[in-house]
Amino acid sequence: MFWIIREAAKHLRSLITERLYLEWGVDWTRPITIRGTVNERCNYRCAMCLHWRPDLQRPGEMTIQEWIAALRSLRMYVGRFKISLTGGEPFLKKGFVDLLEFCAEEGIDHSTTTNGSLLSGPMVRRYVATKPRFLNVSVDGPTPEIHDRSRGVRGSLQTIERAIACLHEEQSRQGVFFPIRIKATLHAENFRVMPGMVEWLRRVGASTVDFEPVRHWSPEVDQRLWIGTEHLEELGRVVEELLRQKRSGAPIETSAHRLSSLPAHFARLPIVPEVTPCRIGLQDYHIRPNGDVLVCWFMEPIGNVRRQQAQAIWEGALAQARRLETVTCTKACAFSCQAKKPLGNLIDRGLLLLTQPAFQPGKTLS
Repeated sequence: MFWIIREAAKHLRSLITERLYLEWGVDWTRPITIRGTVNERCNYRCAMCLHWRPDLQRPGEMTIQEWIAALRSLRMYVGRFKISLTGGEPFLKKGFVDLLEFCAEEGIDHSTTTNGSLLSGPMVRRYVATKPRFLNVSVDGPTPEIHDRSRGVRGSLQTIERAIACLHEEQSRQGVFFPIRIKATLHAENFRVMPGMVEWLRRVGASTVDFEPVRHWSPEVDQRLWIGTEHLEELGRVVEELLRQKRSGAPIETSAHRLSSLPAHFARLPIVPEVTPCRIGLQDYHIRPNGDVLVCWFMEPIGNVRRQQAQAIWEGALAQARRLETVTCTKACAFSCQAKKPLGNLIDRGLLLLTQPAFQPGKTLS
């Protein structure tokens, strides 16, 4: 429960600094939502993604030592923080677990999003020992026929199920428990089976599921994955079932607002974000593989951690310009992976996680 209080206090402080900025122009903001993309390489071939494709232009990746220096600089600037790490497939990054071990030593709370393909043996032992806040695993359907086609690798769902079993075994051995959250991308080939995800995650021992709609990342999205207007009525019925499951206490993290907005997303209609105006420039600090720091995917970087310290990046002229751009932006990215969620949603998610079996986040049992 202490971690929820700590998170609530941090977000309350952020709300105060946001109001000061939005109403008075006083900039006391600090990075609060910190993300790191450690690579843009992947061993899966997801139809909705570009990271595995040989023609993708990849800037030079930072070494793990450069990542450590960047996070140490942030630690000095903002104090204790949490970071969400992803890729590509982050466990492909040489030395990635070394970075997680650094986070554990420095009191930096960390979480990772993975396809689950490399979680076995010594990797799992070292990973669990870092006491992550939670682990996100990408799963696009409760059956191999659906998931494996979406992810482009035969046997990938079975690999994930083995990985989750291995994680549970190692959690019990070390006495370290954290949630395993399922991240499901909803699209034309899987939306009909999404209500079955709750039963699947309970069977394999995952904690919660969070649904996100596919977005325009790859040519295949328009060619085969976008849900056409002729199927929106059917999608509406699926959404109603997901909402019914959520109201009945199913471990679905996605807010009712976001679930209800799925048909409008695929109808390409405007969706009102849960938080307006956009707060991304007041909170986000996203480190890219080459060290560039973004506050928004659609805007230029505000600096580079290879050349600058965190304070100089956040308080610099570029960051100040981006903050002005973001709070006046009218794109309304309601389904962006970086879209802000109200404090109430974050508290609801925390309470939902606490009710799941064997969840004691980051705690070592004596």
